[in-house]
Amino acid sequence: MIKNDPAGLLLAAGASKRFGSPKQLLDWGGITLIEHAINTIRNSGIDDLIVVLGDSYDEISTKVPVDVRIVINNDYGEGKSTSIKAGLKEIERLGRDHVMIFLVDQPFLRVKDISNILDVYKNEEKAGIIATRVKGVIIQPVLYHKKHFGNLCRLIADQGGKTLIQQAKDVVFVESDNTKLLLDIDTFEDYQTLKKKQLLKD
Repeated sequence: MIKNDPAGLLLAAGASKRFGSPKQLLDWGGITLIEHAINTIRNSGIDDLIVVLGDSYDEISTKVPVDVRIVINNDYGEGKSTSIKAGLKEIERLGRDHVMIFLVDQPFLRVKDISNILDVYKNEEKAGIIATRVKGVIIQPVLYHKKHFGNLCRLIADQGGKTLIQQAKDVVFVESDNTKLLLDIDTFEDYQTLKKKQLLKD
């Protein structure tokens, strides 16, 4: 891939307090959730991937391939914004112009969902943000041009980029039919429900 193709940033530093154990290590199809996320991202054509880890680093890091960069966020307890900032420092150090941000607890993310964003990226030169939207709900993954990195770094606590997306004038939305993207894993009951859905066809 050429230098300025998007890098990937997978946020996986959280402590999973409501769940009670690291969500990143949950079984999903015979591998851990973090391995599943990494595989999906890389199968979409994003080769340059950075994973932000924090809680349970020693255990979770063993599931990250050796050719994937790991950034440690020691401030993960202060919210998602700290992981975004930690990851962006590495993105900027690498001189990358675009980043696509992912969450580790979106087990139903498809290669197609990522590819749809990449297709827009290749054809919409003026798009500063390319955001996924499902039934009107803005959700990850989202691609950002570097001109928005400063605003992302001004996020605080558990803020994500939704407010920035809503205010930006250079956003292109990718409408997705993947309603399962709206599902995440906060509790063990959520996990059990999603595991059942994993066995069902769309």
